[in-house]
Amino acid sequence: MLTVSERRRGWILAGSFAAMVVLLLLSQGNALGSFYQCPFRLLTGMSCFGCGMTRATRYAILGDFSTSVLFHPMGIPFVVVFFAMALHGLAQSVFNRRFDAGPLGWLARYQSAIWLGTLIFVVTFGLARFCLEWLGILTPV
Repeated sequence: MLTVSERRRGWILAGSFAAMVVLLLLSQGNALGSFYQCPFRLLTGMSCFGCGMTRATRYAILGDFSTSVLFHPMGIPFVVVFFAMALHGLAQSVFNRRFDAGPLGWLARYQSAIWLGTLIFVVTFGLARFCLEWLGILTPV
């Protein structure tokens, strides 16, 4: 049996994923460009660590994987892992029991490693992209 807060967390996770998908599918052009501007980009004119993630996520959801990777290489993995976590949380909330084994059990076992690996990759990628833009090799996303 799950606690009330664990069940609520599963519903919130699933709802957040669904809301993200709907919002990105309803957005046009540069995926919410009219609603959100990166503060780092506004101040420096250069891409931040996450610049392009919204557009990459939108194109990943639409199935345009090559365009998604052009904007940010973490777009596709973000959608896949977020979907798996939302599905795992939803299944646990619906059936009111933990699923630490089975096809989605790896999420429960490796969740911390997934977050740490993602953080390391995004920081490393962001620093490399920033340096290449600063040297004039790349243009901002």
